[in-house]
Amino acid sequence: MHTPREPGGGSETAYRAAAGEPDWTELSATRGFGLALSGGGSKASAFAMGVLAGLNDAGMLVGRAQSEPDQKKTPRVEIISSVSGGGYSAYWLFSQLAHFERSGESSIDRYLNAMFLDCLTAQREGTEPYFSDVVKAALERGFRCDSSRRYALKPIDLPTSVGPLAMFKPQNRFQFHLRCGQDILQPGECSAYTTTEERASTLSAHSQLLVSTLGLAVPHHFANSLFDWGVNLAPSRKAYRDGMGLTYGAVPTQDYAVRVLETDKNGKPTLRMDVACPSKEESPDTALMLRGCFRNTEGRPEPDALKFSELAALWSRGRNGQGPHSPFWVIQSTAAGYRGISGVFSYAFRDVPNDTFEFTPLGFGSRRFGFVKGHLEGFDALEATTSAAAFLDSAQSSLGNRLARPALNSAQYLLNANWGTDIPNYSVGDGRRRLHQALPFPLNTVDSLAESLFAGTSEKRDRIRSTWIRLLDGGNADNTGLFALLRRGVRAAVLSDAAHDARVFDDLCVLRLQLLASETEVAGAPNPNPLYLHVPALTKFGEHCLQHTEKERGYSFWEEWPTNSSALLACISKSRDDTDCQFDDKTVMRIVVLKPHLNLQHAYNEAFGESKALPARVIRRCQYQGRLFTETSNPDTPPPLCDEKCAAIELPCEVAYYYRRDGDVHSLKR
Repeated sequence: MHTPREPGGGSETAYRAAAGEPDWTELSATRGFGLALSGGGSKASAFAMGVLAGLNDAGMLVGRAQSEPDQKKTPRVEIISSVSGGGYSAYWLFSQLAHFERSGESSIDRYLNAMFLDCLTAQREGTEPYFSDVVKAALERGFRCDSSRRYALKPIDLPTSVGPLAMFKPQNRFQFHLRCGQDILQPGECSAYTTTEERASTLSAHSQLLVSTLGLAVPHHFANSLFDWGVNLAPSRKAYRDGMGLTYGAVPTQDYAVRVLETDKNGKPTLRMDVACPSKEESPDTALMLRGCFRNTEGRPEPDALKFSELAALWSRGRNGQGPHSPFWVIQSTAAGYRGISGVFSYAFRDVPNDTFEFTPLGFGSRRFGFVKGHLEGFDALEATTSAAAFLDSAQSSLGNRLARPALNSAQYLLNANWGTDIPNYSVGDGRRRLHQALPFPLNTVDSLAESLFAGTSEKRDRIRSTWIRLLDGGNADNTGLFALLRRGVRAAVLSDAAHDARVFDDLCVLRLQLLASETEVAGAPNPNPLYLHVPALTKFGEHCLQHTEKERGYSFWEEWPTNSSALLACISKSRDDTDCQFDDKTVMRIVVLKPHLNLQHAYNEAFGESKALPARVIRRCQYQGRLFTETSNPDTPPPLCDEKCAAIELPCEVAYYYRRDGDVHSLKR
């Protein structure tokens, strides 16, 4: 039985200090900053992966312990907060770092570079080359792998033949593994190509998941409608968890290889990664295997989940100089105020300070239910990340409007399409929970009402209303991830914002309105006055956000973003007046906002030149891993570093390749 600390007052600061967290308000002294990875599903994950790669290129992500003078020269990510899809990439990062610690490898820099190494196709068969000869030669040296194949698959010779099947070793093994396992609802599936047959296979697999989910609807309602046992019986939820763990948690070692099981009608290989997971009986040193996964007794791959105790040790060793510097990770989920049938029909404004539920290497909890030092038994980082990304759940508060939401949530509840997780409410005694579980409906409802009736204060009533705590997608509270940093007093942050807001700055507007409406803690203490989010480059940003709420209109993402910038400066301030977001006594946090947006026209002209016949163009300049590749590049020497101005306007080589391959950059400017 956990004993939570009481919410309110300065208790959050006291709890974090007792749990072992540092004073995050002191980060500015060493130029440390926070990183928020927003929600947005696989789109947010892919963009966050690019942000992590860019920070790694700049030496700001992970590395050896720094001396005090070095800390003042190079800012570092000290704390990462992730929500929903951003948690995929965070789970990937920390899984790879944990493996580095276990493996005994000596160079963290070499390991990190291998993690983000990727390859590009130099030319599609029967077409003009994508890159000019000079840029291609320089890139092949920089990529350190064969860029003539999309996935850099090179055949390897084995001492024993494996039937007619071939083995390939991907030189860009980390990114290859991520790319081919993107359909996480098919755990263990790995495909390097998108074909008609592959689409048919995906549709078939998803249909089977739907059938099995519906087949367990009756047991689901017996356990969770007639009784209140808090068990999840959705097969799709397990597939989601396992797929996430296998794609983002498994680690391809240096000897990792993939086996071609079959080819499509065009002769291209179809790949599966399940054979790369060792069984429990096999040695963990078996060659050609992934780490972080295993084959169960049925031969199916399952992930080895990352434990919070391992994350705590990783962070602690880095702080003590005994291992590589590793950021502190906060997984931001939502603890719904209501759950079960009550959660389906309840409608409440996002109460971010109370609804946000955190998991860290040192503890867990929320303002509503209290905070606990230590780890929840049987609950690992993979379970926490899955819960924080459970966008399919009947207790969602951000789905639809006041009328549509109950209908949509009812359908999910009836069909057993619930991905949220129930954990024991540690503010409720075990005896009451056992009694509640034994009572059928409506007696269990009467039990909850009676307990709430005699609870006394509204805060206590809110805390003990249910014997379970329902965890679901963190985007139901704060989809940016900034609240976890704000409540710790972090004064400088980078926001990787890749949510679905093609028409409006949705998450930034929601964040502004939440800051105005909620009593938001700053550095753990309640702040009775409203806070204001300012984005100076966006004219009358606050008015546009208000229009978005009242008239379903907002700030146009494509029309209003400044064309001469690849990032936006924002800030959270105690002042309601627009500011230039410089540090002063009213500035609470400065934020660099990164979104999947580029100055397309300028970068396009720079990369391809002024020729108008697009199919005949080749890429003449682009940036990769912090260096600028041009027609004057010497393949035998490293290209020049890309400074801030260069990084703001030069097209990344991966993006230039995407434009060139698709053949029409203008279609991307909608």
